[in-house]
Amino acid sequence: MTKMIERIERMYKENDNLPILLICHSMGAKMGHYFLNFAKHHKGQSWLDKCKIDFRTRLSGIYLLHILCLTMYRFFETVPV
Repeated sequence: MTKMIERIERMYKENDNLPILLICHSMGAKMGHYFLNFAKHHKGQSWLDKCKIDFRTRLSGIYLLHILCLTMYRFFETVPV
């Protein structure tokens, strides 16, 4: 996690202090949330505010597969064999 903090700081400085956007996919959304809590605990809220980290973008959360499986199960349950 500390390497990720270092990478975010480097990206922030190299890109003229533009806000950082975390894009997470599937289980990465849980890891992104864990990372933000980790960073807040170790670096403080001021660090999160300084880097302007935005974590509103999640692609295909972990529960999407469960919904798809249930839908397919219901579909095949009604199809005559």
